[in-house]
Amino acid sequence: MARKGVYMKTNKSNPNRTNSFSVNLAPSRRRVVRAPRKRYASSGGTIENIMSILLSLSALIPVLLLLIWLFPKFFAMVGIALGTWITYKIGYRIYSSWERS
Repeated sequence: MARKGVYMKTNKSNPNRTNSFSVNLAPSRRRVVRAPRKRYASSGGTIENIMSILLSLSALIPVLLLLIWLFPKFFAMVGIALGTWITYKIGYRIYSSWERS
């Protein structure tokens, strides 16, 4: 007598992916249901994605340069604050890794 439940049948070439599974309706009747293959819509290759990101960033460079030209003191303060914070983080990591005696 067959056990009730769902039996998975693995693919021979790829054991992690199941290509079909059988459902036990009754001990005598077993129905095999094909699992639909997952399809993902691809927008293109990796190179196309990287190129589109670089193209969108290149449009922002003139805007950033204009803002730096209009507000140099603000960007200087932001740069100093960012540099101080990064130096503090690196120094704290080095300090916390020292052996305390």
